[in-house]
Amino acid sequence: IRTSPKNSIPGILNSIFEYDTAENAIKKLEEEFKENKNIVSGNKLFYFFQEYLEGINGVSHYKKEKLTYQASLERGDVVNGKKSFAIIEDIHTEELIKLSKRFYEDFDCREDDIIQIEFVVDNNSQLWIIQMRIVETKQN
Repeated sequence: IRTSPKNSIPGILNSIFEYDTAENAIKKLEEEFKENKNIVSGNKLFYFFQEYLEGINGVSHYKKEKLTYQASLERGDVVNGKKSFAIIEDIHTEELIKLSKRFYEDFDCREDDIIQIEFVVDNNSQLWIIQMRIVETKQN
């Protein structure tokens, strides 16, 4: 079960990979959210069920025709802010750029907005998009 608050608070909320019942897992996520609610006032918790994929997991950022990413073989390293050193193949980098450009246009992003994609490259070298979001910049 993954969490997705209305206003992002990266690295604070955990995913739950093994649980006895969905109800107990959701209760645990809600309690964890309440403990951190003061970080972003007025925030709301959303969660969703997602298949876990083994492989290189990472997060890419695309802004002004430039893509950067961090990736790791260890589950949770990147989203928890740990140093990571995994490298993905050029074909996957190119696909992330292509998708990011498309999202940038489809969502009518402003020039300084950032397309952020969570991804996994599985053990068969297949690229999977886990989440995508627009990181909006503040406008004066």
